[in-house]
Amino acid sequence: MLTFFACTDDTSATGCKNAIKKGTDKFTGVDGDVWVKTSADKWMGSNADRIGYTASNVTKAQLQDIVRSLSFVNDTSVTSTYLADAKGVCTDPSYTLKTTEKTTVSYTNGLSLVLDGKTEDGTAITCTTTIDPTTAKVTLKNIIKTANKKTEEKKDNKEEEKKPEEKKEEKKSTDDNETNSDPAPSLVKPYTFKSSKGYSIIYPSSNIWFQ
Repeated sequence: MLTFFACTDDTSATGCKNAIKKGTDKFTGVDGDVWVKTSADKWMGSNADRIGYTASNVTKAQLQDIVRSLSFVNDTSVTSTYLADAKGVCTDPSYTLKTTEKTTVSYTNGLSLVLDGKTEDGTAITCTTTIDPTTAKVTLKNIIKTANKKTEEKKDNKEEEKKPEEKKEEKKSTDDNETNSDPAPSLVKPYTFKSSKGYSIIYPSSNIWFQ
């Protein structure tokens, strides 16, 4: 009997790296998978310390024959084997995945294939599916709407671009106040210009104005 589990990085029964390191009776398969004897009739195998396998009630020779016919789990094999089925189950009453832009294989709490993409109307979503390699069954876990990060970043950048202009306007306003203590001229004639340095100039017309 062959079962699988997610490897952990510790000394527990699922600690693949630790078990393989301590084991003395072990062998390596054609895909780089390493198998180690853990008890009289039990073996543990692992590929890249992500997915672990337990084989029970088999001899070493029998297990070696079995291993030669197996294709072990890795990112490439998971994506190529299960992507089509994962796309097929990425639908619920709210969203249906139309296009896929990114795929991610997760080995945490079992095997999962995560698809990032968009619905037919362009809504960005993330669809998480769970995979049982022993039965090749793909099941929908959840679909969530994902934020449009690019839009948010552009919005933030535009706000940042406005800030220097605001400072420039404030500086210009301050400079104007230092140059002239009077408000803008009215239409009343004549007009008297009063300098901040204390002297006055009378213009015959309010249309004559120097800034």
